[in-house]
Amino acid sequence: DGELDECGVCDGPGIPEGACDCAGTLPAFARDCDGNCILDADGDGICDDEDACVPAAAEMLTPDYKLTVESYNVGALGTTYRIYVNAEDATDKISAVFGNDQSPLVINTPDGIYNDSFNSSWNASGINAALFGFVPDLAFDSYATIGLDGPAAGVEGAEDPSLVQDASLSPSVSGYFQAGGTGLNVNTLTGASWYVLNTAANALPTDGRWLIAQITTAGPISGTINYQIFPLGDGANQIQKSVDFEGEGEFPNIVTVCGCMDESACNFNPEANNEDGSCLQLDECGVCGGDGIAEGACDCDGNVLDECGVCGGAGIPEGACDCDGNVLDECGVCGGDGIAEGACDCDGNVLDECGVCGGDGIAEGACDCDGNVLDECGVCGGDGIAEGDCDCEGNQLDVCGVCGGDGYLGCTDPAAVNFDAGACGDDDSCILLVDVTFAVDVSNENYNSVELVYVDSINVYVDMSDDNGDGVFTVTAQFPPNSVQEYKFKLNGSWESFDGSESCTVDGGYNNRFVNVPAESIVLDTVCYNLCEACAPGCTNDTACNYDDSANVDDGSCEYVAATELPNCGDDAGEGAELGLFFSGYAEGSSNNKFLEIYNPTGDVVSLDGYAFPNVSNAPNVPGEYEYWNAFPAGASIAPGDVYVIAHGSADPAILAEADHTFTYLSNGDDGFILVMGSEEDFVQIDAIGDWNGDPGSGWPVAGVNNGTKDHSLIRKSDVTSGNGGDWAASAGTNEEDSEWIVLD
Repeated sequence: DGELDECGVCDGPGIPEGACDCAGTLPAFARDCDGNCILDADGDGICDDEDACVPAAAEMLTPDYKLTVESYNVGALGTTYRIYVNAEDATDKISAVFGNDQSPLVINTPDGIYNDSFNSSWNASGINAALFGFVPDLAFDSYATIGLDGPAAGVEGAEDPSLVQDASLSPSVSGYFQAGGTGLNVNTLTGASWYVLNTAANALPTDGRWLIAQITTAGPISGTINYQIFPLGDGANQIQKSVDFEGEGEFPNIVTVCGCMDESACNFNPEANNEDGSCLQLDECGVCGGDGIAEGACDCDGNVLDECGVCGGAGIPEGACDCDGNVLDECGVCGGDGIAEGACDCDGNVLDECGVCGGDGIAEGACDCDGNVLDECGVCGGDGIAEGDCDCEGNQLDVCGVCGGDGYLGCTDPAAVNFDAGACGDDDSCILLVDVTFAVDVSNENYNSVELVYVDSINVYVDMSDDNGDGVFTVTAQFPPNSVQEYKFKLNGSWESFDGSESCTVDGGYNNRFVNVPAESIVLDTVCYNLCEACAPGCTNDTACNYDDSANVDDGSCEYVAATELPNCGDDAGEGAELGLFFSGYAEGSSNNKFLEIYNPTGDVVSLDGYAFPNVSNAPNVPGEYEYWNAFPAGASIAPGDVYVIAHGSADPAILAEADHTFTYLSNGDDGFILVMGSEEDFVQIDAIGDWNGDPGSGWPVAGVNNGTKDHSLIRKSDVTSGNGGDWAASAGTNEEDSEWIVLD
């Protein structure tokens, strides 16, 4: 029941691995079983079984997994060196950077290295790009890494490198990359290694390489780096490389030079360090490795004897008929004298009056040598008066019957706009004007006079009339049919104003209205002054309760809901100016980076003496009631259009620089704050972030973002113009569309 293998053996193993046939025959050196080259150690395109110049240690000179050191001038800090290992395949993986007593890891930085206090780690996990605007030098911190220049959390599947190290090292790897030093020498039995697991995303190369360290120093840098590679990601075939480097560049940079090393040879190569058997000698012509004078040639230039017996000669010159340079004369004689003087051919004939050699001249009765005679216009061989012409000058009869005249047809109707008094006949081209009646509605304007102004080489002003007093003015003007006329209306001497984007206007210097004049008279639809369409009166203020989105002219009918009167509103409080205050921003960030921002959209300075921002902490003792009454500092106020910022006293300096006062007990995401006006016993809720109803967990959802008030910043949308009156749920919304807030990380 078994199966024959490819060698005919039942259940046999087939051709042995690496062999070319069932007999176990191995392929020839540097070849596969099909004879294809598989080994070219020096990469010169010549297979190693045929190459006379193969480096003695080619495996040490291959470019596999080289080290690249790039440098960047960073000003007063000196130079930042970024050390990379170059991959050979996108599936290669790096395992570790290491050093021990057999392969010491050495980094020499005699002028010390830069370690930024904002990165407390030996690796790049503390490099937060979001802080570069505040702490720009953090970008140049010195750290060890495996394929990362920031926290692993920012790269899907990545992990921050781990570190094992001999505690006796001085400095240790972590000590060098955290506290600095003039050098690192990992040379003990245990040594040290920073590494990642084979499953980490950053074990794979990025853009064909891995970043393994960044070092900023004010002086030189050199050393030896050891690293372990898993080619094609296979740990069973690991490669360990030990590479010396100094400054920037690609390492190692050993180059084998093949060539002739015999100083007596004509192709001696003083830069060669590997003899390739190519040495040559000069031949009789002084050519290195040449064959001398070629067979059949008469000199080293390859010349041959020409037809005149000259080596390399040109032979009989072009145009000559012998080696003496003679040429054939016009009669075909080599070196002859040609046609005799006065003759026109080799036979001694002469030209007649027609230029014919030995000819008889002009025939009797003819006027030229072609036998032509004079025509009716006296032209020899001419055709006379041409067909269609009326004389020998080529003139024709004009439309008026005059030979050579300039008469023409045109419009002979004096009533037409194109009447031509010089035309001698009518050609049916007359154009009669058509009536165009214009109407403009200015009933919504204060008007004394209305004019139509149209363009006819110059502006033409025509008074319009309102016969029935309804505010619609009309006038009729005449224009050529099938034309485009530009025009505008003037009200009380003032022009209409357009920007050229309207459907009824021409985009140009004056942004005029236009009309396409038809072939017959037309009455145009009535349009509203300064609009392309008819007037549609109504309330156009979208904040009014009777707003009409179809109206294009405000008729003064808008109605508004009156503002609710709150305590302390009145003349002393600025006529209710306080009613406009609301929360415009909020942040609950890392550490103590927290703040509340209150906006004054009114035109008055608002005193905060009658305001407070009470809060609850987590779950209140009595749901719906505040736990802590937080008043503003005495005399605090907000200028018109300005904001008032309450920040934690230990927030980032960039936040504190904008703060108007500090407050330690700001929200951790689950503490509700409400802006109120009044006293501790009697107040009105103006705006809320969170509520006083119970513990929401880590934070309240905002705009569909879970825990939106925790580890986020909130910005009030620009179309919000007042507080939520304590209705936090409606203000937070359930998605990006119905929320009053924009959630930022």
